[in-house]
Amino acid sequence: AIAASSGGVDIDAAAGKDVNIAGGQVALVSKTDEASAISLTTNVGSSETIVVTNEKGTTNEAIALTSTSGGITAKVADGSDLTLGNADGDAYFKVAASATAGNEDLRIVNTNGTGSGAIEVTASAGGIDINAQTNIDMDAAGTIDLSSNSTMSLSSNATVANAITISASSGGVDIDADAGKDVHIAGGQVALVSKTDEASAIRLTTNVGSSETIAVTNTRGTGEAAIALTSTAGGVDIDAAAAKDVNIAGGQVALVSKDNSASAISLTTDQG
Repeated sequence: AIAASSGGVDIDAAAGKDVNIAGGQVALVSKTDEASAISLTTNVGSSETIVVTNEKGTTNEAIALTSTSGGITAKVADGSDLTLGNADGDAYFKVAASATAGNEDLRIVNTNGTGSGAIEVTASAGGIDINAQTNIDMDAAGTIDLSSNSTMSLSSNATVANAITISASSGGVDIDADAGKDVHIAGGQVALVSKTDEASAIRLTTNVGSSETIAVTNTRGTGEAAIALTSTAGGVDIDAAAAKDVNIAGGQVALVSKDNSASAISLTTDQG
């Protein structure tokens, strides 16, 4: 035993020489209540490293850093990385520190994991809050699935026409509510515009039960064209089922033909 009952113990080897301590269990225990009670420091040159290695331990705690009452702080200089990852470097958490704001980032990377939870962020009892000063960009080669057991809301404080955009560059967009629940679309001007040249390019269809109706209502408009059905290049066909009525009512009912031909306006019955 090497003991100093009142003073310290100094082990000092020459530069370029090693201090080797080996044994069954190597324990460094401090007896003083102060900052840096145990300190590992290098301060000679830029090639220095401090290495803690466990070559044979296979448990999850093969190297454990534990702070029973306080915290643990890890810091690196600007221009250097703080990395926690596996030995192959294909799954890691990295803080890339930089004095240049545009070069500083934080990365969570899994290059080989193929499971649905290859990177998983879970809050079992609380929430997850993601805030960005500029853009939040989400990309996936497969499916992006957003689900909730409560309500889900997309909101924007922007004032441009496309403050919220739902776009499918190659596929379709499906909005599907549960039976008995409404799909509500409201705004200044509501425009349904088709991009395809085909029959039923825009279609309103009900096909569930005999009580269904389709209603087009303008409550406040007072103009002659408060509701307008216009076909610029083709016709307009109003067709009711046999034994059902087509009811047209108003102040003045005007049927006006734009075609200079026989039977320009024709009223015909041919059922019996």
